[in-house]
Amino acid sequence: MMRSLFSGVSGLKNHQTRMDVIGNNISNVNTTGFKSSRVNFEDSLSQTLTAASQASGTTGGTNPKQIGLGSKISAIDVNFKDGSVQTTGINTDLCLSGNALFVVKQGNQTYYTRNGAFNFDADGNLVNAEGLYVQGYANASATDHNSINTNGATSAIQIRAGKTMPSSETSIVNYLNNLNASSAGIESISYTDKDGKTYSTKVKGAVVDLTPTRTDEVTITIGLADGRKVDKTVPPSMANSYTTGKPFKETIKYVFKNATSNSAGDLALKLASNSGQTIVFRNNPIDATVGKTYSLGQKYEISSIISEVTANTDGTVTIKFDSGDVESVTIPKPPEEGLFVPGEPFEIDAKVSEIEMHAGATCELQDYSDKNGSYTIPAATVVTVVEGGTEEVSVEYDSTITDIARAVTRGESEQSIVSAVLTMSDGTTQTVTSGKYTVGNSIPLSTTVKVYDSLGADHVVPITLEKSYLADNQWIAKLAKDTIVEEDGTETTLSMPDTVVPFTESGAYASTGSPGILKLQYGNGAADQQVTINYSNLTQYANSSTANAEANGYASGTLETVTIDESGTVVGTYTNGVLRKEAQIAVAQFTNAPGLTKKGNSLYVESNNSGTPNIGTAQSFGATITASALEMSNVDVAEEFSNMIITQRGFQSNSKIITVSDEMLENLINMKR
Repeated sequence: MMRSLFSGVSGLKNHQTRMDVIGNNISNVNTTGFKSSRVNFEDSLSQTLTAASQASGTTGGTNPKQIGLGSKISAIDVNFKDGSVQTTGINTDLCLSGNALFVVKQGNQTYYTRNGAFNFDADGNLVNAEGLYVQGYANASATDHNSINTNGATSAIQIRAGKTMPSSETSIVNYLNNLNASSAGIESISYTDKDGKTYSTKVKGAVVDLTPTRTDEVTITIGLADGRKVDKTVPPSMANSYTTGKPFKETIKYVFKNATSNSAGDLALKLASNSGQTIVFRNNPIDATVGKTYSLGQKYEISSIISEVTANTDGTVTIKFDSGDVESVTIPKPPEEGLFVPGEPFEIDAKVSEIEMHAGATCELQDYSDKNGSYTIPAATVVTVVEGGTEEVSVEYDSTITDIARAVTRGESEQSIVSAVLTMSDGTTQTVTSGKYTVGNSIPLSTTVKVYDSLGADHVVPITLEKSYLADNQWIAKLAKDTIVEEDGTETTLSMPDTVVPFTESGAYASTGSPGILKLQYGNGAADQQVTINYSNLTQYANSSTANAEANGYASGTLETVTIDESGTVVGTYTNGVLRKEAQIAVAQFTNAPGLTKKGNSLYVESNNSGTPNIGTAQSFGATITASALEMSNVDVAEEFSNMIITQRGFQSNSKIITVSDEMLENLINMKR
């Protein structure tokens, strides 16, 4: 009877454990990446009353007589089936599907998780909610943006905001698509020049050029080692005449605006009397007031004490002074006597008619600037400006060029040939006002190639393709112009020999063809460049001409956005339009994932029965990663509630065993009464 009591107790304990597991499952019904668990029971060791017997000649065999001693927990299994995908819209949230786990690290300790709620920290590290570093494979190459070595060791994924990508120089251009085999040739050209005269030609190979020419000016701001800056306006042909690091020795005239006296004697003035007044100056020129600014024609106030007043026979009055810049002033006699009294102050206006500047004085010049915003008169130099005469100041420069900024001003376009009428081999005509045309060839197909130089600046190179009259199935690639005036005013010189682009009778590119060689010389300080033009991907079929050029190379860029694809590759989009594979997220696969040990915070660690982790990529293990989504808990609420009812009934049944056993013991005790 005691056996039944202990059997009931073991059943109560086991069902309580099962209820604990069910409660934990339901508690984590909304936990990201949570894997539910289940409890499995098995019977305990049984007490054998009679062992089994073997059959004899007269009797059959008998089964053993055994009494079970209750139940026990055989296993608490983790269900590693995938949870549902929940979209979040956060591009660093990752949902992992399949037999794999994310790898995260804290120091030297490695953990594994199905919770892909990741984000970037202040240092650009991809971390989970507890700050553990997500492991992956970084792209260590500065030039290869599409390849990541996944055979090496994993490391933390770090992608800093504002990361920059250096520019890459263009080295090759590939022409793609089709050239129309049915393109008509030009049979004749009638053209009109700017004087209204008309000409015509049918000579094969004759070229009529309607390319306009322009008179452009370039404004150059030259920075010098002494801190001054010089603005110059030159034609494009002289835009490259100035180079950083070279000496700059020139004398340039600037229009005078005003002058300031910085110390006694460095600035002298000549004053002119106003109409109807005669002023006799004691010193002419006179020293200017230190710290005061003067300009030609400005008012000069005279103030002094009257020493003597004399009425002249011609009706004027002469006023004398004992001190000051003015010796005497003769003015018309005032209407009232006694207006001027010796010992009283006297004020009158003159004007500055001439300024004499010595070493140390500063003057402001129109269209001139330096580090102080003004020009200081150098030692052993005297500069004089006179109203109504010379109002220019010659500034001598003798320094080294440190930097150059250019801006181009476009002039009016002019062309010697105004228009042309092209008569084609198919009988049609076409009027054109620009371009270069060859009798016998087709109308040029205009294309452009964007070339990036060693500094990352882009240059648009115009190349034309026209069907040749010299041979069947043959096209000619030509430069449309040999110079380009850039937006900064610099000039790029182009050279490329006319290149034959041959095709076979079936329309494929002929093996006899060779690439074109484009050479560029820059005026912006970039290194001279050579670019290979590949035409082998072109075809020639009787269809529309769709040829276009694709070139490598790009400008420098700044990281703009980060996305993650289903393979776990972290792709950065830069402001220059280049996509770069920054890293690839690593995952781990275990032979027995349910054997992992839970460590809390949705983390697992390797155990003795999980097997060792196989680290790789999601693709290599047949797993997929969904970005902007998280894996939901795989807890089945309906199943858990059903298990809860079953567990409750099992618990009640085991408690009944204890109750009945207790009553039976009570009856046994009462037999003595």
